[in-house]
Amino acid sequence: MERLAALERLKALREQERKEEEGEEESRRRVDEAVARRVEEELESRRDWIEEEVARRVAAAKAEMEAAMMAEVEKSRGEYLAEETRKEEDERERGLELDRILEANQRKVEEQRRRLGEDRLRMVEDQLRIERDREKLKKKEKKAEKEEALPGLGQ
Repeated sequence: MERLAALERLKALREQERKEEEGEEESRRRVDEAVARRVEEELESRRDWIEEEVARRVAAAKAEMEAAMMAEVEKSRGEYLAEETRKEEDERERGLELDRILEANQRKVEEQRRRLGEDRLRMVEDQLRIERDREKLKKKEKKAEKEEALPGLGQ
């Protein structure tokens, strides 16, 4: 019997613990529901502010992204313009170098023409001199022939 009484007390104790657990569970459930309700009410009361804050943050992020993109575009544009300016300067330098080469070649051609003209003039002068010398020689030969013929006539 003692054993039966101990079993009954144990059963009653377990029943009491079960009811306490159910009570605690019910209390937790009610607290969770109350907290959820309070959170929902708080969210609802702050909805406009939250939406405005989200919109403000989105706009700020968008503006920041746009500014970064514009900075990148400007940087790329600047690099492109610098490259184009460098290319134009290179082209201008090449053009100036070609002009210098052309002028040097023209000077060489003019110098060659001048030398050729001088050489032709010298050749013409040489030909005239040779022709004069030939004429003088012919005259001397004729004179010498006449002198040879004349003294022979007188003997």
